[in-house]
Amino acid sequence: MPNKTYGATNSILVQPILNSLLRDFSDHRSVCVDESKLVIKGGSESLKINFHYYSLVGLHRYENEITDLEGHPKTIEDLIDLLVTIFSAEKEFKEQFLKNCEELEKILQRKREITNYLESEQMLFLGHPFHPFPKLKGNISNEEIEKYSPEYANGFEIIWVQVDPNYLSLIETSEEITLAALREFDLGLDKKDEPFIPMHPLQYEDLIRANFKIGDRDLSSSTFLYGIRKWFACSSMRTLYSPDAPSYLKFSLPVKLTNSIRILNGSDLKRSNVINQVFEGQELNDFFNQYPHFHIQRESTFGGIKADDQLDDRTIFQLREKLKGKVEESYVLATLCESIDDAPLIREIALEATKDLNFSDSYKIENWFSRFLDNVIKPIMALAFGEGVLVGAHLQNLIVEFKDGYPIGAEYRDCQGTGLTKFGKERFNPEVTKEALVIDEDNINKVFGYYLVVNTIFTTIGALAFKNKKTEFILLNSFKNFLFDLRKELPRGTHFFDYWIDQEQVYQKGNFRCTVGSNDENTMENPWAIYNRIINPLSSLRKSKTYSFDNLLEKVNPRNGKKLSLRKINVDKDLDIFHEWHNKDFVSEFWELNFSKEKLKKYLEDLYESNSTLPLIVELDGSPIGYFEVYWAFDDRIAPYCNPSVYDRGIHLLFGEERVLRTRHVFDALALITDFCFYDDPRTEHIWGEPRADNTNVLKFAGALTGWEVLEEFSFPHKRARLLCCTKSVRAKEVQYE
Repeated sequence: MPNKTYGATNSILVQPILNSLLRDFSDHRSVCVDESKLVIKGGSESLKINFHYYSLVGLHRYENEITDLEGHPKTIEDLIDLLVTIFSAEKEFKEQFLKNCEELEKILQRKREITNYLESEQMLFLGHPFHPFPKLKGNISNEEIEKYSPEYANGFEIIWVQVDPNYLSLIETSEEITLAALREFDLGLDKKDEPFIPMHPLQYEDLIRANFKIGDRDLSSSTFLYGIRKWFACSSMRTLYSPDAPSYLKFSLPVKLTNSIRILNGSDLKRSNVINQVFEGQELNDFFNQYPHFHIQRESTFGGIKADDQLDDRTIFQLREKLKGKVEESYVLATLCESIDDAPLIREIALEATKDLNFSDSYKIENWFSRFLDNVIKPIMALAFGEGVLVGAHLQNLIVEFKDGYPIGAEYRDCQGTGLTKFGKERFNPEVTKEALVIDEDNINKVFGYYLVVNTIFTTIGALAFKNKKTEFILLNSFKNFLFDLRKELPRGTHFFDYWIDQEQVYQKGNFRCTVGSNDENTMENPWAIYNRIINPLSSLRKSKTYSFDNLLEKVNPRNGKKLSLRKINVDKDLDIFHEWHNKDFVSEFWELNFSKEKLKKYLEDLYESNSTLPLIVELDGSPIGYFEVYWAFDDRIAPYCNPSVYDRGIHLLFGEERVLRTRHVFDALALITDFCFYDDPRTEHIWGEPRADNTNVLKFAGALTGWEVLEEFSFPHKRARLLCCTKSVRAKEVQYE
């Protein structure tokens, strides 16, 4: 086949395959990467493509030009030929990639505005962001692709086949999702109770070609009807949606999409049905009451035609609960995160929702992302580690619900990808769960973690940041802190949270690895073989330090011989005086922590587990006089107001002993904590403070200390504050930090 020039830019066509390659084989001897370029080295030829943007989460973007190492232009086909040689791929690998390119060429011309739920299903144009050929469709003609694929937005009628009840297999476990209701919708009331089953036109034609029989009778001679409604393919193609229908419809299709032929499996559907019964049980009532905007689309009905008394997988249909959210406020997450030439829609939505915040775009995005974590991701985590139910929540399986541009919840679909933890297996009715898939901790970390964290959260972060590395860092850091909080709240998930917080490498599913080996992931003997380790981007963030209770820094005042020292607070040793200080009027006026000892103990224990705050006691000649909290400003509520660098610190302070108030000791203690921050991490360039605007004593001392300056007033939700800043380069004129 001669080289072809594609209308779509190289960067769009190669982005999924190269990002997939780097996820799967970044450590391969033929793959050389730095933050400016990717070089792929073959035996006799090497090719280079420059990064347009190098992403912390792997969502890289590329320049259009592909060259050899001497700068001579090369084509996409040259690139694919080189990959085929290096990885000993089958000939079909190149053919499938080029077919994928041709399909992208056609559908990218159909780009239009997304205004409702159905359009978000139809406009997932690039597909999986980490796949060699995410829009590959096999075993299907071009005419059929245009008629039945979601990207072409065509509605069509489904076929209803009359089946002798003796050959009908039907399982219904819910009165709300029934085949009779669907017949009434698509055939009319008079056919509601007649023995017709639905078939996708592609499914029906394939069975006709195979001379399929219902008992002794050819399918081709069986009575069939066309439905009266228009159905539209969802992003997965084999799932259909019709406005006002009582349910979705999902079919076995003889079509290969990306890695696998999409034939449903009766055993998987039985497992799906088991999970559906779990969701409908009483045990999860409290969970769904706590998260009223998080829904599971139930899959309680499926069926097909029996052959030799067994359900024939090729004939399967499944009914899925209809969308609960409003069609104009619910969107497929994968489509929102997709970017072709311009910013992803999810970023545009976030910036529009936060436009009235007086922050930089990075912190507007973080504000929006915090809602996403709380309302979309947290329910999935709570379902897993609070209730014992694991859902395969990848980008395409989540429909996000919005209000005023903010995410308020989500709907999860595809209960075939759902299992139980050991705790879940033990707590639910054993008669219901005996056939359920139970996943151990290692595979929870690996598989559940891949779908939720690598596939969904990291891609969402990359889409929201859109070529801004600082924003990626901010959002990754926000997610890491979110995991710290969940570790305290959901102790059954400690293994999972520790894995993502601490491990330098984590597992991901290798789609390049799968396709280059010509595997079907649904039928391969060992599906774990396509998983590999990648660098955990959370591990590249600031590492937490461990501090002892010994003195961290001390200084003796040469004028009076008094010694000031800093040490980490010891809950057992310091709780009494900490409680005493906070219950003094002049302290509680500003700190508002005049609580019981038990509550203050919990407050300090939470700080111990924090990723961002270090609680310290300051002593004068061995006697406690005050308390400091040193925190990473980047992680704190102050960040949007001061736009800190990654390693900037912030401080909160109190002096609890009346005898030192308004004395030189306060000034010296401020100097001590300032110097500690700059000594503790040489990368810290600024220290920030945000005392209440009417705290004149702190403002006076800060204004007199070298390096510190008093800046503008601003409003927190809970107080009017004054911004303070200490600059290391200025302070260093008085103190040597090297």
